[in-house]
Amino acid sequence: MRTTSALLLWLLALPCWAELSLGGHLKALGQHSLQSSQHNTSGEGRLNLSLNHDGWSVQVHSLAQQCDSQSQCRDWRLDRANLHWQHGQFQVTAGRHAISWGNGLIFNPVDVFNPFNPLAIDTEYKPGEDMLHAQYGLDNGDDIQALWVDHGDSHSSALKYHHFAGEWEWDGLLSQHRGEGMFALGASRPLGDWLWRGEWMQQHSDSGLRANHVVSNMQRFFDVAGQPAGLTLEWFHNGWGIDQQSTPEQRLELMTRLSRGELFTPGKHYVAISFNRQMHPLWQLGITHISEANNDSHISQLFSNVDLAEAVQLRIAVALPWRNSRLLDLPAERYLLAQLAWYF
Repeated sequence: MRTTSALLLWLLALPCWAELSLGGHLKALGQHSLQSSQHNTSGEGRLNLSLNHDGWSVQVHSLAQQCDSQSQCRDWRLDRANLHWQHGQFQVTAGRHAISWGNGLIFNPVDVFNPFNPLAIDTEYKPGEDMLHAQYGLDNGDDIQALWVDHGDSHSSALKYHHFAGEWEWDGLLSQHRGEGMFALGASRPLGDWLWRGEWMQQHSDSGLRANHVVSNMQRFFDVAGQPAGLTLEWFHNGWGIDQQSTPEQRLELMTRLSRGELFTPGKHYVAISFNRQMHPLWQLGITHISEANNDSHISQLFSNVDLAEAVQLRIAVALPWRNSRLLDLPAERYLLAQLAWYF
């Protein structure tokens, strides 16, 4: 937070010749359980301020949240406040912002910085963290990234290299995350009409345990009755997943990562399929299905995105858990979710 405060003071001293842009959104979200008839509502407001001049830019995004009386949720924070500098192929960003790494599309174990839930329907903004991020682009298209993140009670550092080799793209990651070692290797390439992505990651815990995660997916875009559509197939092996043979130490490691929001599922093997189709230039419809292979756990989610006006969007989702869905650590009840967003 000290980094964010320093950036705000610097922002007040910006010269008047900087270019200014202002925007944001207001969102209202309602969720209704189809089994217990419980209701949950929340609101979100975001104000985005950006100032730019030559190679310098400053972004300040404030976020206010208001939930219903049942959840007692009140929140006001600076979700983005960063200073960005770029010169040629080298750029540095300091302050509170978000970053996403990894090749996973539904499950993304490499993305340990505020990842999205596999069934999230609103993925426009990730929560920000105080960090220093540097990136240098090489002449051959490769790039090198270095990252340092302050979590308050701990920190993370990482070094990442992205390499192009013909049709292949490679990513190598070396990280110290909250005092634990993390290594990852990812690759992607086209296979006919499909795009394949894969990733392996190994984590070393403070207790001496080691976990290997693997994610592999295939994605294809095509036309259905003249309208664009997309299909995603994904398999995820959770190295911290537990079963009947898991030790108390392994269960504790899993619970730690679930509580930090780095993982969302306690099982070992998951398969997912997602299909979406543009029914109209202003309407997209789709379905996502997730299964846990070993415990016969399943959940399906239908979702719809409609642009009601130039700056108004309606998102609707229906989740249908079945069989032993509690082992997914995702919603165990059927629910209907609706979100109305206005952008300005």
